Amino acid sequence: MSLSEILVILIITLLILKPKDIPIIIKTTQQLIGYLRNLTAEFSSHLHNSQDNNCDTQDEIKFYLQKIIDINGTYEGDYSIKHLKSKYHELIQLKVQELQK
Repeated sequence: MSLSEILVILIITLLILKPKDIPIIIKTTQQLIGYLRNLTAEFSSHLHNSQDNNCDTQDEIKFYLQKIIDINGTYEGDYSIKHLKSKYHELIQLKVQELQK
């Protein structure tokens, strides 16, 4: 839509509406704009937090992989954080048992 088309629509709308309805329409429009801005900010915040969580998880995966490789030399298996933690704790328990012998 061009600017002239929008202006024509606005002028026709103002002619059709009653003057007492204009403040209500303006207030409703402001509320809608505020809601959309709030929704946009919330969405952006959610994306930012999601990216931070992914970075934290990746750092944790790297940490456990490095520890497992330092202890065992290699790692083959699932790369989910749950499996990496359990494998790391399993290796630690084995090392502790070896040291106790």
